[in-house]
Amino acid sequence: MRNSIATILIFSIMLWNPLWASKKTDQAEQYLKQAAQYYNDKKYARAEQAFQKVIDMGVPLHHEFYYQYGRVQLKNKKTEQALESLNFYIKQAGEKGRFYKKAKSLTAKIEKQQQKNPINPSPQKNNKKKKSSSTSLAIGTPKMVRIKKGQFIMGAKWGDEDQKPPFNMRFKKDFAISKNEVTFEQYDRFAKATDRPLPDDEGWGRGKRPVINVSFFDAVAYTEWLSRQNNRSYRLPTESEWEYVAKSKPRGKKKDQTFGHKELIGRGDANCEGGRYFWEKARTKEVGNYEPNPAGVHDIFGNVWEWTCSAYTRKYDGNEKRCLPINKSEGKTMAVRGGSWRSHFRTLRPYIRYNNYPTFRNDDLGFRIVEELD
Repeated sequence: MRNSIATILIFSIMLWNPLWASKKTDQAEQYLKQAAQYYNDKKYARAEQAFQKVIDMGVPLHHEFYYQYGRVQLKNKKTEQALESLNFYIKQAGEKGRFYKKAKSLTAKIEKQQQKNPINPSPQKNNKKKKSSSTSLAIGTPKMVRIKKGQFIMGAKWGDEDQKPPFNMRFKKDFAISKNEVTFEQYDRFAKATDRPLPDDEGWGRGKRPVINVSFFDAVAYTEWLSRQNNRSYRLPTESEWEYVAKSKPRGKKKDQTFGHKELIGRGDANCEGGRYFWEKARTKEVGNYEPNPAGVHDIFGNVWEWTCSAYTRKYDGNEKRCLPINKSEGKTMAVRGGSWRSHFRTLRPYIRYNNYPTFRNDDLGFRIVEELD
């Protein structure tokens, strides 16, 4: 940020989608220009206020926004907040990010300083409210369940070729997964905040029903928006994470689970063909109607298929362990898991795999989210 012109140019490209045009966009750009000018005038407190106004608007932002925001917070001696913003940028941008090396250097300096002189924050009175709002979760954020690190056998010895051979998979860190599939209520809040069209509910109702008719790109956009709202790191689950949760077992049980708590299929265990009572219509149901699995997660089977962030391949080759970058998704299909209200109960197995193109939308396809934990 050596001069105001260069800074304004940097800030002016931070809106995530150049096609996303509205009065909000124009207003957000004005705040960004103000932040740039304040920064160059060394009025860092005002620069931070301008940044906060942009965040409060709920507009989609490029991850570079958080690099610049972190620098401003650092100037205001808010090292903890600056570290969060810079780490968020690092996770989102990756090693190819324009400011990746600079961000890593800044975080390393902050962490080194903290080791020498541990910080005991005592924010000023006029910053208390702002700190509280930045650490609290946005309204409608999905409830998350912590999944402990560990290992399991992924895949199966039987079934289709894309399910075998089974292999050992280890997780070295805990992660969190949403207790329920993302609902219309939660997704609609995002869609309205970002001027996106509301997905069709097929006349079944919205509210606490799982959101349907959303593409992989829609689901990813939701996770990115929610990450910005909460200053946390949300994304879709990888295939291996999803299967690890689906194969969670009660104590003392060694067999793979099907759904619910039960090893034997019974009516009412999942919203699927053969799992509904005869008077119930074949369609989605509100989330959380059935027993959670041993991990405390509802509807891991049935109700809707769930997008993962992993590219689908006919043989396990490592893609099941990672997320595919959006810019590499052209021509790929994405793995989906869990079955839906259309699926027969005998197909609801934790190792069953399916796939769709990332632009695909359907009335039996939704998603749940994962939060990366430190």
